[in-house]
Amino acid sequence: MSKLILPPTGPWQRVPAIVPRHEFGKGCTHEFQWFFQGKTKTKVNSLEDICRWLCKCKYVEDRELFMEDDFWQHPVTFEVTRQGDCDDHAIWAWRKLTELNYLAEFVAGRLSSQEEARRRNIRSPLTGHVWVIFKKKDANDWRLMETTEKNHKLMLLKAEEAKEVYIPEVSIDNNFQTYRFRKF
Repeated sequence: MSKLILPPTGPWQRVPAIVPRHEFGKGCTHEFQWFFQGKTKTKVNSLEDICRWLCKCKYVEDRELFMEDDFWQHPVTFEVTRQGDCDDHAIWAWRKLTELNYLAEFVAGRLSSQEEARRRNIRSPLTGHVWVIFKKKDANDWRLMETTEKNHKLMLLKAEEAKEVYIPEVSIDNNFQTYRFRKF
């Protein structure tokens, strides 16, 4: 299977590593394979379908929705609630992209500035955030999906745009291989 091709240098350079799941967020209390178990009810046939469905979901902090600091919903549950924070949106998208045969990674990190954090409803750029990176198996270019973005035209970013805003720390691919990203 071909690997996701990321920029070779800078903060987007990654290496395979054993990453404990709590480093993705304290709400990650299950192994990542668990998020791929069970049948989801939402049928998607394209990247466009994934984006359209996510745009209709509501961003809600875990404190408000579950009275917990960090709670990760299973994709089947997320399809019922249609609301959650960045991890709920991104896990669902990661699973759906994988089902459509994209090479996809669930990425945890942070944003580069307070302005970007505010724009994406995140309290601080130092607060953790998650998103998905993906590409078609036969393509060389990858994209970033900001799964909580409600403007479909702004949801997908090209590599060059993403590198300016997103600072990845750890990721997991659709084969459940984990990675660490280069730190400065």
